[in-house]
This record gives sequence, structure tokens and C-alpha cells, in this order.
Amino acid sequence: MFFAVGFSFVAAVFFVVMVWFSLPATDAARKGPFLEPLTNPFVLTVLCPVAMVIGLVVGPIVHFGISGRHFRRSLSTVIGSVLVWIALITPLSVGVMFIGLAPVLVVAIIFCRVSSFTRLSSTATPL
Repeated sequence: MFFAVGFSFVAAVFFVVMVWFSLPATDAARKGPFLEPLTNPFVLTVLCPVAMVIGLVVGPIVHFGISGRHFRRSLSTVIGSVLVWIALITPLSVGVMFIGLAPVLVVAIIFCRVSSFTRLSSTATPL
């Protein structure tokens, strides 16, 4: 559960940074450093509760999806797919990114369940 909540904050910060990079150069929000939106109280009051709720909801789903699989490979596959989706789609459309994020997560978890890449060998430990 800790990984899901922690990563949801990382993904939320990454999303804010990608939105900042996708702003036109003439936008007033683009004048400061790229981490400046994170100091905005309006951004923080939305980012923190949303990231916490998403982490708490997604945590058990990810745990079920990667249980009994190679932990590091499975978690890196799930995290990598989510971050790549955010990086590629956020500059194009924030709405499409939000709509497609759940299917990307589900596909990554299904890949972890069926792939031999994340399967444990008979002598390996889960970590």
C-alpha cells in the first residue's frame, strides 16, 4: 500500500511538471521555474488529497495484480507504463490522459499476471 500511495504523489508531481512543460511560452505560469506551481496553495490543496485517494484505491488492485510475481519487475513495469503514458499524452490532451490512465494501469497489471518476464523462478524469493 505504501508504494501505491507514495507513487501516486510522484505521478501527481510528474503530471504537474508535464502540464507546465506543455504550456505555451507566452503563458504567465511558464515564466517561473518549473517546480513553482507546486508551491501554489491551490495546486497543493487539490494534488495532495487526490493523490492520496487514488493511491488508497489503486493500492489493493496493484497488490492483487502483482502478488506472487517478481516484485521489482512487476512494480517497475506498472510504474514505467504509467509514467510513459503521462509523459506522452499529457502534452497532447489532459482529458485523454485521465481517461486512458486506468486502462493503461489495468493492461500493465494484466501483463504482469500473464507474462513470463515477471514470473518467479522456482528458487527465487519474491523480492
